[in-house]
Amino acid sequence: MKIFYCHYSKKSEDKLNRFEPSDIYQGVYFKSEIEPVNGHQQLSYADYFPHKVFGDQPIDEFLSEFKEQKTNQQKKLFYFLQRDYCYQEKSNKSLPIITFSNHQNWDQKSPIYAKIVKCKLHTITDYHILNCEKSKLQNLKSIRLDANGLFTKESFSHFFNELDPVIKNKIEYMEDPGMDLNWNHYPLPLARDFLDGFPFHVQIFKPNRSIFDEEWKNNEIPIIFSSYQGSDLGHWHCYNELLDFGNINLTHGIADKSPIFDIENDYYCPNNLQVKKMYDELTKVSWNYLCTI
Repeated sequence: MKIFYCHYSKKSEDKLNRFEPSDIYQGVYFKSEIEPVNGHQQLSYADYFPHKVFGDQPIDEFLSEFKEQKTNQQKKLFYFLQRDYCYQEKSNKSLPIITFSNHQNWDQKSPIYAKIVKCKLHTITDYHILNCEKSKLQNLKSIRLDANGLFTKESFSHFFNELDPVIKNKIEYMEDPGMDLNWNHYPLPLARDFLDGFPFHVQIFKPNRSIFDEEWKNNEIPIIFSSYQGSDLGHWHCYNELLDFGNINLTHGIADKSPIFDIENDYYCPNNLQVKKMYDELTKVSWNYLCTI
């Protein structure tokens, strides 16, 4: 299998998280070529969009080591290169479209259109914003907070005490509350994403970063599928992993502004014409040879 790569950039209008500001970020596409079968060459694609603040390798390092397959992230990208052709075939066939429920990534100021929103916290005083937006939030089904390790025991206590009771009652869970991995002192349901704290009640799974752990299915903890904020190809792969491994009845966190999904009443379904357009555009870019595996 011959592997090729191509750099791309993506402009973020909003902060990706409390560490990374709005900016232009770099990602890289991969392409694999398999020897023609019956005269037909098989091309597959994958996407690497690193968040270095969370331990992802810089692109140059990832590329230089890719042939050796040293890390789980490298192995996962190679897995997508093996699976992507099947995903392409699926989008080309007239199969029943499987929809899924998705939350809205709410930036603390935009109009709310979903029943469940995810809000990234940037400072320990963000309770001011949440309380001021009470009129927007009080009719929601639930709110998911993402702290990215923001709190200490003391700062969280102040944050939680200052929250309006209406907002408190809407919180479904908080992701990665603190860098101290003993999470016993948090009086609300917790979700584990980048940090390995305990106890936790929800597992966030990022298919663009990790290999699915089959053991998760045995512990009965809800698994929320979440895509990286890279390209539409990465969002498409996340959706297909949800179909392969996930619970379609849960509300997930796959990109809520991607043109490859149509939205109706909080339910997302792939737009096969947009998926085809995405793949067509990948055939037109200039590729650089990387290695043969």
